[in-house]
Amino acid sequence: MGPDERAAQRRLDMQARGPSSYEQRACLGKHTHPTRKAARQLARQVRGRGHGTQVPYRCPHCGLFHLTTKLPGHAPARDGH
Repeated sequence: MGPDERAAQRRLDMQARGPSSYEQRACLGKHTHPTRKAARQLARQVRGRGHGTQVPYRCPHCGLFHLTTKLPGHAPARDGH
């Protein structure tokens, strides 16, 4: 079984056992991408349409890639500042 199949299996296992509320927010409600390259390609398309910068990260729950607007090393923006 390759890494993509293992990641998909982890996601299915999480769904089958009933994810914690943290796993639900952190993983299951998000789009997945099988590779970092695929996630980067989508991030470029989204940025090209004026939707801001997104970066891929490997999910510790499913092992696949999601996109985030939280850039590494940067504090999240606060309203009014």
